[in-house]
Amino acid sequence: MESFSYAYIYALASQAGFTFNQEPKGLDNIGIDICVKDPLRLYNLPPCQFYAQVKCVRKTKLIRNKNGIFYGIKKKYYDSLTKSRPYNTILLFVVVVPDDPRNWIDIDELSIIVKHNCYWFCFQDHPLSNHNHKDSKKNIQLFETNLLTPESFPLLMQKIADGEM
Repeated sequence: MESFSYAYIYALASQAGFTFNQEPKGLDNIGIDICVKDPLRLYNLPPCQFYAQVKCVRKTKLIRNKNGIFYGIKKKYYDSLTKSRPYNTILLFVVVVPDDPRNWIDIDELSIIVKHNCYWFCFQDHPLSNHNHKDSKKNIQLFETNLLTPESFPLLMQKIADGEM
């Protein structure tokens, strides 16, 4: 699942002209899986980058109710991502896939369809978890407006450059 989620994000970032690098495994301890950059400066943005932790989850593992869509993230990841880092924005990318891996990609001679989608979440201004056990989970709301698309990469980068995230 991890490789699929990286490939999914790489496809979106590439279409937008951005690059990302997988970070060394040691950085996973502080919540960093990838670093996203705008090397070609296609969008006339100030030079900046952001980091992200990437999670891949089967669609049926999300909590859906009248209040929205929620993802249960382990306390240790939540707390690591909510710690203040004034110069390093770290987002969470949650790649959502169908339950059956055979349905993740449809290929024919004219197209490749990659399923399902990815949401981004920013931990800025979120408090540390009040759960005591490190394996307990904190439910975070995934907003439909935070769907990760090629168009969202320059918007995210601009928000980060402007200090909004």
